[in-house]
Amino acid sequence: MAPEQWRSDPLTPAVDQYALAILVFQMLCGEYPFPGDEAHQIMHSHLSNPPTPLSFFRNDMAADILMPVLNRAVHKRPEDRYPDVETFAAAFKETARLAATAPHLRACALDISSALPEPTRRTRFGPRLGYRRAV
Repeated sequence: MAPEQWRSDPLTPAVDQYALAILVFQMLCGEYPFPGDEAHQIMHSHLSNPPTPLSFFRNDMAADILMPVLNRAVHKRPEDRYPDVETFAAAFKETARLAATAPHLRACALDISSALPEPTRRTRFGPRLGYRRAV
């Protein structure tokens, strides 16, 4: 949960960006970025601690390039996150593309940029994401 949810602050679309960044982190390394065994420990982590660096769990990827994008998306203050989810997705996609093409990272970079869906159309509730089938 985003810090503003733990504090019972008014919710904005920034909560969805926070959740998406947590999901991306989990997809990359299979772990939660905010550790804790009990609910109060997890809450404290979300409210007070920075996310655990990807490199702590995976040293075979370009974590130092990807982590700043994820850090901004899970910033404690919603106004310090990306302006919207589309901007976060574009920043992550571009960073993943750069990581995959960097000469010194080719052997260990992830080609995850193609896994991000492109927005297909806007609805009155926000973007509707279309998903491509794996071939």
